[in-house]
Order: sequence, then C-alpha cells, then structure tokens
Amino acid sequence: YVEHFHKPENKVVVVHTPEYNMGASEMSPGKIEEAILEVNAKTEMVKQKFVQKMCELGMNGEFVALEDRNPGHAICKYAERINAAYIVTGTRGLGTFRRTMLGSVSDYILHHSHVPVLICRLK
Repeated sequence: YVEHFHKPENKVVVVHTPEYNMGASEMSPGKIEEAILEVNAKTEMVKQKFVQKMCELGMNGEFVALEDRNPGHAICKYAERINAAYIVTGTRGLGTFRRTMLGSVSDYILHHSHVPVLICRLK
C-alpha cells in the first residue's frame, strides 16, 4: 500500500478487530476476565506496532479497535460511518478449504463495502 498507493495527504485509519475465541458459557468468571485482559494486551501490542510504523513512514493516521463477532461487517460499517474513500485490507493466507468453509474478512469486505476495496497479498 505505502509503496504503490499511498499519498501524503491521505489519513490512514488502521482498524483492528480483536479475536475473542472463548466459549464464555464454559468458562469461569475469572477465566473470562483473564482472556479479556490477554486480548486487550494483544490489541495494545498491535496498536503500538502500527502507530510506530505510521510514525516511521510519516503517515497521518490513527488506530481504532472495534469489537464485533463479524470483523468484515464491523470494518464496512466503520468505513461508511467515517466516510472513508476506500478500504485497504490484507489476506491472512488461509488455504482454499478453510477460506471456503470459514469465509474470509477480505472476501466479506470486497462483497459488502460501499467504497472501493484494495486487497494486498502478503509477499
């Protein structure tokens, strides 16, 4: 994105949707709290990584964490709410079978976004 698409006047909003992989009905309150603290710590690490990278690249931007069971839906709604010009997303490299069975966030965004979508593959 930065090398081929970004313009200095762009404002970048990095949107992160933390994964809460816990069966709350099967966990004690203490374990639930522990799992939430772990997710929050991971989210803070992701935030620091992206904020630092934006600073290094001289990019105007911010980091937003959204809690939603459907990350693609959350990202599309947020983009609509802030009147984003477009959405840039990556792929996690799921295999064909997993992607077919589980779907992918980038696929959801591509088919449901009201703004143009740029999907970047991992090198």
